Amino acid sequence: FDSQIRMMRLPVRRDYTADSPWVSMERDTAQLVIHQLFASILKYTSENADLKITTSVQDGHCLLELTIENSGPADFPTNDLFSMEMDNPGTRRLRCADLGLRVAHEMVTPYGGSLGSQHLSTSGTLRFRYPHTRR
Repeated sequence: FDSQIRMMRLPVRRDYTADSPWVSMERDTAQLVIHQLFASILKYTSENADLKITTSVQDGHCLLELTIENSGPADFPTNDLFSMEMDNPGTRRLRCADLGLRVAHEMVTPYGGSLGSQHLSTSGTLRFRYPHTRR
């Protein structure tokens, strides 16, 4: 996604913990989840927004957060996306990127992981939590 970020000329701020968090999960699953996070956050990002990437370890979980600042689109996904039943008629109205986030959430939930979002008037955050693996 570096090329898309460069094309949009987004200022990117990275905030990584001193101890890089480790997780043990299937490579394809990890790639799909991270791809969905970046694809979705970029979909909701305007040119005047800032992108903040944060990693940390909290409560035994690795946390990856992607936050768009200075841009709070009204249609940013809410946590309802991750709690609605998949056979709900409302899921038929989901956008492709939102549906991808939901599928990614379903893939990591059985292993103790989760995806979530937070929408404020001037920002939006997509969050990926997964159990931390000690090295």
